[in-house]
Amino acid sequence: GVDEVIKKILSLDIDFFFPEMNTYQKYFDVDLTPRQSWQVVRWKAKKNNKKLFFKPCNFALKYVTEVLSNKCKEAKVIGITEHDEILEVLRKNKCENADLYNFDFHEDICYGNDDDNPNLENWIQFARQENLIKRIAWISQDGSRKTGMSTICTSTMCWKDCDWENFPEFDLLVVCTSKHFTPPEYWHLNKKMREIAKKGSDNYGMGQKLQKSSKKSIKTI
Repeated sequence: GVDEVIKKILSLDIDFFFPEMNTYQKYFDVDLTPRQSWQVVRWKAKKNNKKLFFKPCNFALKYVTEVLSNKCKEAKVIGITEHDEILEVLRKNKCENADLYNFDFHEDICYGNDDDNPNLENWIQFARQENLIKRIAWISQDGSRKTGMSTICTSTMCWKDCDWENFPEFDLLVVCTSKHFTPPEYWHLNKKMREIAKKGSDNYGMGQKLQKSSKKSIKTI
């Protein structure tokens, strides 16, 4: 049969669910293994008498559950560990100028670190350069920050400002763990999110209704 053309991509980084990341992100050490880095984060927090919150936001979980259950019914579902692995996924699925909706705590376009090669922080600019994607919507958290270091224009909005009903039907769902940014005890959410997309939310007790906080939606895509 003829391969389905990928036009709408949902990229979900599990670190999206952690709205208080700014309180401990400065302690991360990407030169260590993820588990070592998280040990350092907790040690530094204790040393500095910081009471840090490493749990996901239940409201964000419910919101994403609605998106996955209702907007990914026909989507191809793929799991990856680190976000730059999505480049190979897009290539293998022959994506061309697709619309990307990136649910992520981070912008992933440019942070000014080793931008000669694709990495966790800049994979979006390389996906654009290869014409794998074109228009980009960044669905962020309240604490997320734009870097302003790239000329790439994105439609940026915190998830609380966008009703899930306004998202399109997605052709491809890619779920990323991001082990340096997601606490190890929640790495399993990658598999859980993919299962929800495949089976719907009823089996996971996350509920079918989400209170609407706003009537705004992303207009540019």
